[in-house]
Amino acid sequence: MKKLLLLIIAILNLLYGELPPYVYHELQERSPEVVTLQVLNVESKAIASAQREIALRAKVLKVERTQSALVVGSIITIGYTTTISHPAGWVGPSPLPILSEKSSYKAFLTHDKANKRYAPSARGKSFLEL
Repeated sequence: MKKLLLLIIAILNLLYGELPPYVYHELQERSPEVVTLQVLNVESKAIASAQREIALRAKVLKVERTQSALVVGSIITIGYTTTISHPAGWVGPSPLPILSEKSSYKAFLTHDKANKRYAPSARGKSFLEL
């Protein structure tokens, strides 16, 4: 019984560990929207002790790939939730960053038609600072 419990704990540890780099690369390669953007403004709201809900507006500077017909100059809204702190020793996927106003990023996104906004599509590697 003790061996079974240790095996279950080991498997659960692997399931919640950091994702290997190739997984993030695959998510970026499959992203329906790949753009360079400049952040115009960022709104951050606490939704739990260590979680924030982020809403930002950004101007599209370059379009590499789009399924939603984005064009240079488009102003888009991006929304997501991120964890801003973890307990000591925590291991897990890369958290989404809180982007800085007036900074530029390469962004990997998906279009949420129902809410008329975009969302990160490559988890913690959805935004690469330029």
